[in-house]
Amino acid sequence: MLKLLSLDDHDRLKAVLSGIKGYFILSYNDDEYIHEVYRDFKIISAERQNNISQGIYKELIIKNF
Repeated sequence: MLKLLSLDDHDRLKAVLSGIKGYFILSYNDDEYIHEVYRDFKIISAERQNNISQGIYKELIIKNF
């Protein structure tokens, strides 16, 4: 079963990512809350084909470099 991250999960993930010494890339669905939480990182908006619904899927690429 698919379990999405909660708001608290994102807060904890941001804290962990803020402390790492290496590089990271995180992909997540495009959402205003995600923009806000990860605003200290570089955020790139992207669109791709969604093979399940045959539509366009908007996602965010979040990275620290």
